[in-house]
Amino acid sequence: MNKYFISTITLIVFLTSALFADDKSEAQDSTCHFFAPQEMSFFAQTGDLDDQIYAFEDENAGNRKSVTTAVLLSLALPGLGELYVGRTGRAAGFFIAETGIWASFAYFKHKESWLEDDYINFAIQYAGVTPDGKDDFFYDMVGFYDNRDEYNKISRVYTRTNPFFPETPDWDWEWESDELKTQFRDIKNDSRAQGRNANFTLGLALANRVISAVDAWWSAKSYNRQFSPLMSKFHLKLTPSIADIVIGNGSPGFMLNFKHEF
Repeated sequence: MNKYFISTITLIVFLTSALFADDKSEAQDSTCHFFAPQEMSFFAQTGDLDDQIYAFEDENAGNRKSVTTAVLLSLALPGLGELYVGRTGRAAGFFIAETGIWASFAYFKHKESWLEDDYINFAIQYAGVTPDGKDDFFYDMVGFYDNRDEYNKISRVYTRTNPFFPETPDWDWEWESDELKTQFRDIKNDSRAQGRNANFTLGLALANRVISAVDAWWSAKSYNRQFSPLMSKFHLKLTPSIADIVIGNGSPGFMLNFKHEF
């Protein structure tokens, strides 16, 4: 019984001495460290025992990257969050993608406008259309009916909700041939297709921002992980070395080390 009692007291004294070893070396300081990992320090403020407060001090707080800032930057401009974290290669990739997307958008919008002018001028030349005050629906009907009277008689019989085109010269048209009408319709459809392509690139721009934001979030998390006191204490090592394995010295394996400082 005495043997176990003495062993217990000895263990308690040893642990107490280890925990408060810094009290002797830092007696002149108002803060005494009782637990000092490699990256972070836990300390207790001296004073009355009843008022003793345990706090947590992160020595690497200034080195970490804000995850929120990285995400917001990438939402504003894809790649900017990665650049903030230090992933320059990924940032360049998102910058190039964003540039290509907006260059494509500008191209499609320019081609849409250019083809729109073409089909309007084509209708003026070959169908006698007066373009003032005409909307997209009007040009759609021009591409399907030979003239205004045919539209008013046939279209409104089947679909009475369609607007009635006034029987005045500025609302009339007359195609010279069905081939010209088909050619007009092809140009108009091509213009509308370019508009849809432009809208698709806007969707790509949104997707690029979402992907970049997710990647920036992950990159910031990964960057901050190096400052984690827990992760910094684990070391994974291949043993024996690759060279030893190649020449046949030893079988491959992994060694996991945990290092802690008191």
